[in-house]
Amino acid sequence: MLLGAGVPAASAVQGDVPTGAAAAATARLEIGGKRACSGALVSPWWVVTAASCFQESPGAAVVRGAPKEATTATVGRTDLTVMAEKVVAVDHLVPHPDRDVVLARLSSAVDEVAPVKVATAAPTIGEQLTVAGYGRTATQMVPDAAHASTYTVMAVGARTLEIEAHARGATICKGDAGGPALRTTATRVELVAIHHTAYQGGCLGATNTPQGATESRLDDLGSWLTTTMLDVPLASLTAADWSGDAHADVLGVDVRGNLWYYPHDGNGLSPRTQLGHGWGSFKHVIATDFSGDGKADVLGVDDHGRLWYYPHNGDALSTPVLIGSGWQTFSHVTADDWNSDGKADVLGVDADGKLWLYVNTDLVLARRVQLGNGWGSFRQVMAADFSGDGHADVLGVDAGGRLLYYPHNGGALSAPTQIGSGWAKFKQVMASDWTGDGRADVLGVDGDGQAWVYGNVGLALPARVQIPGAPQMK
Repeated sequence: MLLGAGVPAASAVQGDVPTGAAAAATARLEIGGKRACSGALVSPWWVVTAASCFQESPGAAVVRGAPKEATTATVGRTDLTVMAEKVVAVDHLVPHPDRDVVLARLSSAVDEVAPVKVATAAPTIGEQLTVAGYGRTATQMVPDAAHASTYTVMAVGARTLEIEAHARGATICKGDAGGPALRTTATRVELVAIHHTAYQGGCLGATNTPQGATESRLDDLGSWLTTTMLDVPLASLTAADWSGDAHADVLGVDVRGNLWYYPHDGNGLSPRTQLGHGWGSFKHVIATDFSGDGKADVLGVDDHGRLWYYPHNGDALSTPVLIGSGWQTFSHVTADDWNSDGKADVLGVDADGKLWLYVNTDLVLARRVQLGNGWGSFRQVMAADFSGDGHADVLGVDAGGRLLYYPHNGGALSAPTQIGSGWAKFKQVMASDWTGDGRADVLGVDGDGQAWVYGNVGLALPARVQIPGAPQMK
């Protein structure tokens, strides 16, 4: 085995330095500065490796979420002495429920290296596979380069396969766990399995002589891999009542530009539904009831500064309508019902720091009114009915991280009241009625990407609750 029975497989394949697709497929993971594993890049955002690499103790469960220890992945470099690689932090783990397999999400996409395709055909006895990894060799504890060797499939089980070195001197050692076993076809190289355990025959420090190993099959995990790899970080969030049940739902644009809807389920957020794609270039995305039908629509400012209105049509969004231009210099765009006519109006902070109200008249922004100035330094600006009187107020996080509430006073905004501090670290702040009591609550995504709701109690935010099922934000 890669390690003794019951010991976490933090275990390179002794052999030649891989080239071409085999080299591109092989990644090195550094976990907590204490141990290393190997893996394979299977999408610009994901590396697949052995779940046991992340066990805190032998047999311990690996929990979905951020790694317990800081982890980096080195991709696109087979020689660790040559600085021609991408080193990226791992920010999220998704273990397979019954196999020594985990998907490790990268904090930023690796676009410079082509991911390896996962095989769909099962391995067969007698088939030859190229195995690769960054582990120790017969003479080096921490080698400077990845290694690759040819192995033959000896047996195929339901979840694993047994392989044996094709030639003497090839071996799988500590540091190889999670590394790829690759099939070469007439048209491509594909990933069949990853290293699970090995006898380590010939490895530095090992006394065993057998060169066989056990691999975790991936060819039958296509559905799980595909579904899991859709879960990339969100670039932006917005909150409003999409479903029409008087509780705020959450909409988010992920780093690939897909627009997702996360329904409020009474306690947290239910599994998401995709509403669209191609939103990656939008500077602002706002969920709000622009039409006045009780369900949120979506407004968006594209990369040309055009303001678009996407009507809610039941389960999706209808063809957009252009309702403005020249919005590219606006630092903040938000929307809620300012004049209590049931339809959201639009507020924006321009390049000069002026806060403007654009009144929604029959779904057209026919006129604007200046509500204030000095808003250019604000980190976050939100229009929402915080008081519960049917008129939008304004909440803002200033440069010092104070959360300020500006009450609507008829035609303008009253002097602000501070309702919080320490908000500078929040990646995004939203205001919408989460509890369904008619007053906007505050939702915030903290520095770790976790979402919280701060309940509005008497125009104060006395406590917060983490939102179950909330997506993680980049």
